[in-house]
Amino acid sequence: MRRMLTSALVLWLVARLLAAAPTVSAAGSVFAGTWVSIDTDGSTQMLAVGQGTTAAVTYKDSFASSCADDGAPSTNFVATGRGTADGATLWVEFRNGGCGRHAIGPFGLGFAYDGGSDTLTDDFGITWYRFP
Repeated sequence: MRRMLTSALVLWLVARLLAAAPTVSAAGSVFAGTWVSIDTDGSTQMLAVGQGTTAAVTYKDSFASSCADDGAPSTNFVATGRGTADGATLWVEFRNGGCGRHAIGPFGLGFAYDGGSDTLTDDFGITWYRFP
């Protein structure tokens, strides 16, 4: 009798844990995390993707040549937006971005996921690697 009660309790606990577990979207399971790449100008880029169906996304470029070319007071570019996953593609709508007070945006950027290499490739053909 005690063994049956223990088994029933274990099954009940497992069912409760499964019911309480958050559902993970395609954005959470494949794209979520931090990614790094080297931009075409040689600067380091970082992409932080949250979880969820419309994941929060932050993009940083340590030296944005477009900001330097425009005479911006800073060349450290930061943009925030929301990403939507569709299969192996993440589309991000960046609402704002800029270098210091030098604003750039809104703009969109797409990322294709390669499960074999666990990398992203953006619309510019740049490969992003999961960090760490």
